[in-house]
Amino acid sequence: MGGRRKKRDGIQRVDVTGKKPELWAVWQPKLIEKIHDVIDKLLSMQIDSEKGTTVRDEAVEIGSLAVRNIKARLKKAVVQNKKDEAEIIKAYAEAEHKYEEANKTRAEARKLNAEAEAKELKNTITKLVTALKLSKVMLVGFPGEEAVLFGRQIGQYIDVLEESIKQLTS
Repeated sequence: MGGRRKKRDGIQRVDVTGKKPELWAVWQPKLIEKIHDVIDKLLSMQIDSEKGTTVRDEAVEIGSLAVRNIKARLKKAVVQNKKDEAEIIKAYAEAEHKYEEANKTRAEARKLNAEAEAKELKNTITKLVTALKLSKVMLVGFPGEEAVLFGRQIGQYIDVLEESIKQLTS
């Protein structure tokens, strides 16, 4: 019988063949049965004399402990994921609230700015109307045709400006 050894991923593998395939076909099942017997005897050996447990018992217990440990870790991960999700939702809601507050503040600032601009425009127009009325009085006092025409034009212009002031205040 010849043999070839292969080692892969920490597992030792031995391929066994015989010179005569017919003879190997007879001996292979017997060899496998003997290997199973050796493994069964090994697993049946007492490993803990105080508890009276065998290698098989301890292997089963270790397997059970490993499964319980993995399940506990998975549950812990699920709980942590839920906590993380809740924190993300809370942070998003806070950011959204701050964004809305900033929009509200910007809108209020735009409104105040528009009101200030309207007051400034009204004051400017009022000053202009006053200046033009004074100019009209002065122009009317001058003799000549141009002064009268110019005075009428200023009068119409003053009327338009006064109408604008009324619209701004209403």
